[in-house]
Amino acid sequence: RIPTLPPVSRFFSWFMVKRKSKFRTAKAHTHPLPDRWYPNTPKHPGVAAQRWAQLYPQSTPTTTSSSSPSSPPPSSTEVAPSFVDIGCGFGACTIAIGAALRDLAETPDAAARVVGLEIRVKVVEYGRDRLARLRAEGEDHANVAIELTNAMKLLPHYFAPQSVNAFFILFPDPHFKVRKHRFRIVSPALLSCYAALLKDGGVIYNVTDVKDLFDWTVAIFDAHPLFEPVPAAELNTKLAAVAEGASDEAQKVKKAGGNIYAKHYRRVNRTLTL
Repeated sequence: RIPTLPPVSRFFSWFMVKRKSKFRTAKAHTHPLPDRWYPNTPKHPGVAAQRWAQLYPQSTPTTTSSSSPSSPPPSSTEVAPSFVDIGCGFGACTIAIGAALRDLAETPDAAARVVGLEIRVKVVEYGRDRLARLRAEGEDHANVAIELTNAMKLLPHYFAPQSVNAFFILFPDPHFKVRKHRFRIVSPALLSCYAALLKDGGVIYNVTDVKDLFDWTVAIFDAHPLFEPVPAAELNTKLAAVAEGASDEAQKVKKAGGNIYAKHYRRVNRTLTL
């Protein structure tokens, strides 16, 4: 007997509720170097407040009747997320980082914001659907958002200098071929960009399951004058545990019995020399 399918409308309702990543077709790689423009990209951080208000509608302060009509709106620096997950994939770790930040905050309303940046359209769609589903189930993820953008090129459009507390570079694409090493998200030039955006003491959480890539990134970090390893005693263990174990890739590696390599670095304090 051939099983009958439910009506088309019912089938698509079931399909959208499931929202499983295995039902989505996404490219494993997207070329990061072409000059593609993303329509929601702010021209510069000074005008990014409107975009942040769209991404965080539940936690964006609104003007009340008691506030002065002439009072200025919150600046982009005040509303911008200070934790950034670069190449967030399907968003599992970004959501876990948001939960950890709420646990670390005195009140949920005071929790720092985190944004996951991803270059692949279908992956962003799935991550946003996952976030919307969790919110519909009653979970508080007001401090979490996922943005479609090219982090290699457009970070300075979103974040002002010295405004980021931490970057998360977790299980990035290894780009094994030598001619594609320029596509890697860790390079001397990109580290200089991250250093400009990080606050003094800001951390880059660096995690991968590829030993060759780990050795590559550690060599670049160690050679860069603006970064130093974070001593274990000074590391935020809660965020480090999330970075090393909460992502979809981390779960796959653990299930397969693979190794995870992690070494985290912080921005050297700025000093004024005359």
